[in-house]
Amino acid sequence: MKTLVKIYNDAPPIGKILLILLGCVLLYLIYNAISGLLAKKDSNVNTVNTAQGELNQLAQSGVVTTYTPNQFAAFADTLEQAMSGQGTDEDSVSDVFKYMQNKADVLQLIKSFGVRDYTDDKLFMWNIKPFNLVQWITADMPNPAERDEYINDQLKARSIDYKF
Repeated sequence: MKTLVKIYNDAPPIGKILLILLGCVLLYLIYNAISGLLAKKDSNVNTVNTAQGELNQLAQSGVVTTYTPNQFAAFADTLEQAMSGQGTDEDSVSDVFKYMQNKADVLQLIKSFGVRDYTDDKLFMWNIKPFNLVQWITADMPNPAERDEYINDQLKARSIDYKF
């Protein structure tokens, strides 16, 4: 600690300003990383558990999923690939949702996607957050009109009562 104080005291005025700014940035990044990981993990798991609960209710009323668990895992992986990195492959996202035939399919897709690491590339490429599918889509397609065009309109056309 004495070394840091000595470096600060010996620095010229512009150096002191830069050291203070660097310290603030580091504190912000640490805070953001810790608070993001702790706060989001629980709510993400709750969303996945809620999807399972709704799936159980739909199954009791005779609405079941159309595809196998392996197919839903493949759909979830396709969505992650389409939305990872810079930009979004909207056509691939749209293609996955064209396969959804009922609300149970959408809920199973949410459950199969689970919680995955989302890289928020707006500030720092390494700002990773654990997101479920709903959060991932909302973050990757922040414009509601874009979500409507590529996802929600398709669901609505099949009378699926779910909106991202």
